[in-house]
Amino acid sequence: MPRWVAWIGGGENVWKPLCPLGNSQRSKLSRHFVGFCSHRCCFPLNSGLVIGRRKKFNCSALSGDLSLPRVKNPKEEHSWIQSSIRRWLDEEWQPQSVHQKIGEEAATRYLKLRERGEDHLGSLVLELSLELENVDFKDAFVDSFTVANKVAELLMEKLLESGNKDSATGSISLQRPTIPTQEDVQLVVRAMSSGFERYQFLSKILDETIPDSTVHAAVLVCLGYQLDTERGEWQPKTVDKETRRSLEELCSNFDFLQNELGLSFLEQQLPRNEDTRKDLEDFINQLAGDFYAEHCRKVGYQVFLRRAIVVKWLYSIGQWMS
Repeated sequence: MPRWVAWIGGGENVWKPLCPLGNSQRSKLSRHFVGFCSHRCCFPLNSGLVIGRRKKFNCSALSGDLSLPRVKNPKEEHSWIQSSIRRWLDEEWQPQSVHQKIGEEAATRYLKLRERGEDHLGSLVLELSLELENVDFKDAFVDSFTVANKVAELLMEKLLESGNKDSATGSISLQRPTIPTQEDVQLVVRAMSSGFERYQFLSKILDETIPDSTVHAAVLVCLGYQLDTERGEWQPKTVDKETRRSLEELCSNFDFLQNELGLSFLEQQLPRNEDTRKDLEDFINQLAGDFYAEHCRKVGYQVFLRRAIVVKWLYSIGQWMS
């Protein structure tokens, strides 16, 4: 296994190999370069996980500090993590007996953390990486932080594939009327108070910490509608006649997320240029995190995909950030 040295400075905080690597080694090891945070915890730069302070070593994951559901069958969970880690290491590098041991240790220590009540994915990753520090990795091509992140990736995949994300997040209830109210308008106005708040608002749409009705209010405001507070109706203020007629024919309740026609109305206005479309996808990745966004696309998580369309429309057509 190549020796590593921590390179800190000059704008770079990464692990680098002490000796030059061959092309095949470099291509594999490049996926495991890690960055530092203030608690000397490390995560792959392309993981999409964002580190933030809580207490001591606790960190908060992107996308609403994901809370994991209760482990129903510890024996089955142990077997799944152990075999998944072993298979991943065997496929990523080459089969070795140490991979079985690493998988066993990762599964055992993960379950111990869950038994202690560690249910938040962000802090779980960090605590697991610290737990694994005393495991012998000298014959492996990974370290404790890389393995802990792989466990997090497996848990995220399992949540998304089971469609369990709604029950696994700490987000507010989204079960509210879809027709925007004065409360929704106030949230939108508050979000438009600064560039930072506007950016955060888009991020929260993808995090699902903003209800559908508030998302609809943001779209209506950008389209040029205004809420008549006395009558509780949305009135066109600066909306051109064609847009108004098309929109009211498509979705009379102004539903841009559940109503297929309403969502299509926004999607058809998105830029068709391939480079611009790629830029918009990159923007979604930036807001939600590469790891989370890519897995939502991979498993076809519809709540995220629908909200991503609205975010792209707000950003590119609705001029939300201007």
